Amino acid sequence: MNSTSASAFDLKVNPTLRETASWYTRRNYLGRLGPRHIVLHRINSVDRVLNPTANERIVDVGCGPGFSSTYFARHGARVTAIDIDDKKVDFGRLLAVENGVEAKFVVGAAFKIDLADEGFAAAVSMELFEHVPEWQPVLAQLDSLVRPGGRIIVSTPTPYGIAQILKSTAKQFGLKRDAPYEKFIWPLALVREADRLQLELVSRSYCGLVMPFFPAPLVHLTSFLERVVEPIPGLRMTCATAIFHFQKKA
Repeated sequence: MNSTSASAFDLKVNPTLRETASWYTRRNYLGRLGPRHIVLHRINSVDRVLNPTANERIVDVGCGPGFSSTYFARHGARVTAIDIDDKKVDFGRLLAVENGVEAKFVVGAAFKIDLADEGFAAAVSMELFEHVPEWQPVLAQLDSLVRPGGRIIVSTPTPYGIAQILKSTAKQFGLKRDAPYEKFIWPLALVREADRLQLELVSRSYCGLVMPFFPAPLVHLTSFLERVVEPIPGLRMTCATAIFHFQKKA
């Protein structure tokens, strides 16, 4: 791996860029606590699976404000980033410049991507499937974007992680309303759809023991604990997010 950054937490955001960010971006990516740690920690987890290399062509579908895209570009990958929200795309462009990397940012819907230069080595989609009306067309779109032998990395919340169960219970009592719990995907359903598309499941890993109120040092400790828990079938199910690594037939 050729990287100038050891962690997604090292990405630079100057004060001016913080001021131009949308409320969503400030809350989820730029705060000292809160969802920021979950998102950046998840990028690190996906990065370990993706392991991007210099000049590898990667498409990041549902890139949000571009933190994952910019981080992959710091490995030297040639990244095309796509999101339906033009404000997040604009922020992503500025973030890439701030971190001294080149990445192509495009406004577009995940289920209808019109790119002239298909044939990517890898397609990544992080926490997108649970936010679209139907996730199956998005998986098919990712399949169409990668070349034969290419890889598809999908991370999505599972319905059975401890964090999801606690949040879902809170929602029932009207305490939390900002997550689409009813649309969380059962891993078997995703694997079956991938199999229908003739995508081979290379690996499935988990992350997400991190809680929103954890300070940074505790996030890194939890990351270590996740690696301990992940190989144990019963315990790994307690993690909130599943990361699927598929490969397209050559």
